[in-house]
Amino acid sequence: MSHLPALHFQLPPTSTVYRFALTGGPCGGKSTALVEVADRLRSLGYQVFVVPEQATIFHIAGVHYPAGQSDAATITWEASRVLSQIAMEDAFARVAVATGKPTVILSDRGTMDTRAYMMEDKWQLMLDEMKWNVVALRDRRYDAVLHMVTAAIGAEKFYTQANNEARRESLTEAAEVDAKTRDAWIGHRQFRIIDNSTDFKTKVQRVTEFFCSYLNQPVPHGVRRYFLVRYLPDQYKSAIAAGAAIAPAPAPTTHSSAPAAAAVEKAAAHLVEHKITSTSLPVRTQEAHLTSTFLKKKEDGCDIVLRRRGQDGHYTYSMAFKDSTSGQNIIRTRTLSSKQYLSLLDHADSTLIPVHRRRLCFQWGGQYYELEQPLTKNESEHDVPSDQGPNVLIVESDQSRLQLPPFFQIDREVTGEYNLMNLARKLASPMPTAVTTASTAPPAQAAPAAPAAPVIAKPPKN
Repeated sequence: MSHLPALHFQLPPTSTVYRFALTGGPCGGKSTALVEVADRLRSLGYQVFVVPEQATIFHIAGVHYPAGQSDAATITWEASRVLSQIAMEDAFARVAVATGKPTVILSDRGTMDTRAYMMEDKWQLMLDEMKWNVVALRDRRYDAVLHMVTAAIGAEKFYTQANNEARRESLTEAAEVDAKTRDAWIGHRQFRIIDNSTDFKTKVQRVTEFFCSYLNQPVPHGVRRYFLVRYLPDQYKSAIAAGAAIAPAPAPTTHSSAPAAAAVEKAAAHLVEHKITSTSLPVRTQEAHLTSTFLKKKEDGCDIVLRRRGQDGHYTYSMAFKDSTSGQNIIRTRTLSSKQYLSLLDHADSTLIPVHRRRLCFQWGGQYYELEQPLTKNESEHDVPSDQGPNVLIVESDQSRLQLPPFFQIDREVTGEYNLMNLARKLASPMPTAVTTASTAPPAQAAPAAPAAPVIAKPPKN
């Protein structure tokens, strides 16, 4: 530890550490995208470190931008911001290399963003004083850079200063900063621009698609579809593990508008008999534990959900809420510190039970899947599968016909019905009388000679 590498830490040639910068103009969706990308990559087995925006850190610490002061003061402030960025990115890189795990370092803005906030002569003066150059700051630090265009360009009615205390730009200024930020990064070998040609949800999805594609991982696409599933009995699991073919699962029943709570009770008894774990599935999985806690509604009726996601005893925290400032509901996400998370828990809605879930993430046939199971605490305060919730298989797809993993029996599709708030209300209610397992257990079937998989029709329109 006494001989740590200098700044501009160079990764070993055999390193499995990837460094990405997510940049763009003010109010472009970076905060939401960072949470979504980090969650997806962690579920794929990557260790993800997120470098927060340095200007926000400075603002929170009281180190405000010296507007109206001397050139020396402003140059020193900007240079200090870059130094802070470099130090944090390099510190994270050293830790990542030391762990030996595949790691993604996601930076909320990168070192070149400073150029957008400085006159060209002041920028060049800073480079000279610090003995920096563009190649070192832009090309050597990041494997890829994604620019999310500000809402001030093409989505003006969604632009707001309310969700970031460090944001000071007007609509016109935000558009100008966006253009300067984009120009600062032009020339990087892996520079991409995510514009506002789609709705916000799709815009964030395009960011996730890019990073997954770069890492040669399954790319999320289309809508998220939800299916109530049952795991096949042990003889089928053994046959799959041995490489034998199995019969296709029954086609799902016709999509219904009935609440998912009705299907929950129907599936509960089967859950008791056939628990699904990360070791019982015939594929390699990543297991994460999630907790969603609903806060008391704001005056505008907006739902706010605290999220905790953990793997191997380590946790990340975030908050999701509806932004209705433009007249439309947009789901936005913010990363939280552990202290912020604990503080906000004091405002939890006491009428709703926090929803604990286990999420098993895996790939099958080049497609990415997530299997969610509600959890409850046993007498030893350990998380165990709950008998009050369903196994829900989640997949993102725009395919008109989707092949699902053959080691599940599909009860039916519940896209548009599966709702965490409904589940929170159910968990807060008295537990219904258990259904006997005989009525819900799948009938025994013989393994056929050829492999097959359930084929699901096009998602229904809600």
